[in-house]
Amino acid sequence: MLDSIREMTVGERLHIFPNLIDDSFELTSEDTVEYNCAAWVVGWKKKIIDSYSYWWPEDIKRTHTVDSYAEVYKKYFGFDFCNNGDYEIGFDKIVLFADDDNMFKHAALRINEKLWTSKMGDYEDIEHGNLKSVSDGDYGKPVIFMKRKSNEQNQ
Repeated sequence: MLDSIREMTVGERLHIFPNLIDDSFELTSEDTVEYNCAAWVVGWKKKIIDSYSYWWPEDIKRTHTVDSYAEVYKKYFGFDFCNNGDYEIGFDKIVLFADDDNMFKHAALRINEKLWTSKMGDYEDIEHGNLKSVSDGDYGKPVIFMKRKSNEQNQ
């Protein structure tokens, strides 16, 4: 198995992440399997949030739909639905991605006016300038935007 997104050939990367070209992202961590994108957007680096296994609230159905994940973020992490991913001072914003069957595929976190951050499966965390960079392929499309008030406890 490859240790890095950068080690993939362009063809391999474009098969999994068709819009992730060399100049569209910056690596910000080493690869790891200790957490996933769903955990990364809430600041967890030692847990995996996943409806198939790992950590999942007992009171939320394990359907793996993007709606189930939105329910987890709302009930357990204080996020609420919003209209877009535009940067807003004083708010944490996330976006949930889904495939055509409404199954959860990915989550990304807005970190400033210009950048998003994503945990790329078992690979590294990256910063990317737009959501298109991680859209399509295995990750589906951005379908649900959510936000919560920022505070030191959330960061």
